[in-house]
Amino acid sequence: DSIPEYVRVNYLDPQTGNTIKVSSKYFNIVQAPIELGAVGHKLIQGASGSAVTDIRDKLVAMVSSCGDAYDNMSLCIPAATIHHIIDNYDESTNSK
Repeated sequence: DSIPEYVRVNYLDPQTGNTIKVSSKYFNIVQAPIELGAVGHKLIQGASGSAVTDIRDKLVAMVSSCGDAYDNMSLCIPAATIHHIIDNYDESTNSK
């Protein structure tokens, strides 16, 4: 699957309990030591773990880092990496 140019992030604001919906540009970061993505929006602390989806609600990534250190962006773990971790966990669990 191709990486979408624009994505959506829905997360719960921990202070108000309201659902925040953000549409943003998505970037694949190839210069990182591990495969990472980023949304071009500074999300609030507490948004980590939120799903990043395309316009069809297909999982693209999971928000992993939000903070002042990242200039107007939030880092994400791509869905392919998450699926790889789950597949390897399932294989190691089933082989015991």
